[in-house]
Amino acid sequence: MFLKAISGGEFKNRLFPYLAYRYNNWSSRVVIEMWITFAVQHFVLWKILNSFVMTGLVYILNVYFNKKRSINVLLITIVSVIAMPNRFVFEPGWVADTGNYLWPITFALFAFFPFYQKLTKQKINPYSYVLSLLALIFASNQEQVGICVFALMILIIGYLVVNGEKVWILMPSWIINICLLLVTVLSPGNKVRYNIELHRFPEYGQIGLLKKLEVGFSSSGIAPILVFGT
Repeated sequence: MFLKAISGGEFKNRLFPYLAYRYNNWSSRVVIEMWITFAVQHFVLWKILNSFVMTGLVYILNVYFNKKRSINVLLITIVSVIAMPNRFVFEPGWVADTGNYLWPITFALFAFFPFYQKLTKQKINPYSYVLSLLALIFASNQEQVGICVFALMILIIGYLVVNGEKVWILMPSWIINICLLLVTVLSPGNKVRYNIELHRFPEYGQIGLLKKLEVGFSSSGIAPILVFGT
């Protein structure tokens, strides 16, 4: 879709007019869609980088949750990642799905590394700090991930402040996250897409929050399980 859209019609391989059109008519994920537009034209490169991202996901989960370096925990995280359907990794149509979901979630976990170092009273490495900010830009451009990041940042910063810790070094991360959320809120395209999607599901406004969460999970989160091994 992305390759066909940018190479044809009025855009004629012009990236920024295409991204502006998408922002105004469909989605605020301009950073993510910039990557996807590049990746669909370089599929082999995407497969290589996507393999690194999947490996990175295993690594960062073990950094956070496997302090004792348990082989069992390591195996669980590896199996959890490779349990994704083969199509999720090897077919060109999944470039958009990994770019919109797998990559933002993985990058969000890396973006929290300075927060983790602060919580565990480690010295924050300047190189990993800069990389965490870049990862945060990508992650926060996905609105669901951005909101989760915002909430978790508030909790961690609040905890650190209550315990007398200085948090100024974490504030740039918070500011970047807020700016990306503003990009989301101010996007005319998100409003257009919301109205279109609401048209397809007219009962949406009448159901409660828990039901909305259940519908969202059952329609997307369960999909990898249902097509496992295909």
